[in-house]
Amino acid sequence: GGTLRFRVRKWIESMHARRFRNRIIVSEPMGGFVDSEYGEAAGEQLVLPCLVDLEKFPSVADRQALRRSLGLDDRLIVAYVGTAAPWQCAAETVALFEQLIELVPDAFFWVFTPDQDRFRALLTHIPEENWRLEFCPHHELAAYLSAADVGCLLRHRTIVNRVASPLKFPEYLACGLPVLIGPEVGHYSDMVRQERLGVVIDPDQPETWSRSIEEMQTVLATSGVRERCRHRAQQLSWQAFLPQLQCSFSRTSRTAAE
Repeated sequence: GGTLRFRVRKWIESMHARRFRNRIIVSEPMGGFVDSEYGEAAGEQLVLPCLVDLEKFPSVADRQALRRSLGLDDRLIVAYVGTAAPWQCAAETVALFEQLIELVPDAFFWVFTPDQDRFRALLTHIPEENWRLEFCPHHELAAYLSAADVGCLLRHRTIVNRVASPLKFPEYLACGLPVLIGPEVGHYSDMVRQERLGVVIDPDQPETWSRSIEEMQTVLATSGVRERCRHRAQQLSWQAFLPQLQCSFSRTSRTAAE
């Protein structure tokens, strides 16, 4: 926080937050942060999270046929989408899966990443029959992710994650996947807790992971969990938010004209 780069960015952030009457923020915690740093918006503050495009993430009609075609029809499939960057908790996610296969020996870790060499190094202690690495263009992900059982979105307790709105969250949900999420990821962590859309797991407390794994198995066994995830994804889609966004811009235009 003491570098010149930080101070310049902070000045730009302050200038924009104070200058404009209306604000669009990606999460409720971000709204609280901006309000505390720069004061409340003079006009409207709209929460517009990173939204899934349901035309690119449609539900797959025959999930079991897809699993059979992959040779994974009877296995617990844990999906990870992203790079091996430290802030994405790649090492912690692999360590969590290592604990999982002690309880579920045939569990399968399916990683979609451009950082295959780095992940291969992380996975050296896990039998090769328990994981697969591949890269898939973003617009093709839904065709594969729907075969999985759960998606990974572990994050540390940092201010960046506390105000964030990761696109992977609604994309996992759109594919019917409950999410393993960090304890402070925007307002999604509370959403997961309250709506049983997955399990909150702290990547910095491995001593709690075995209990979290048991909770995950309970969630996966819950009737209608995939449908519940898809329903929430519909509410976190561009298709659902567009009317609200149009109304907000219309109000702003009328206020500016007056």
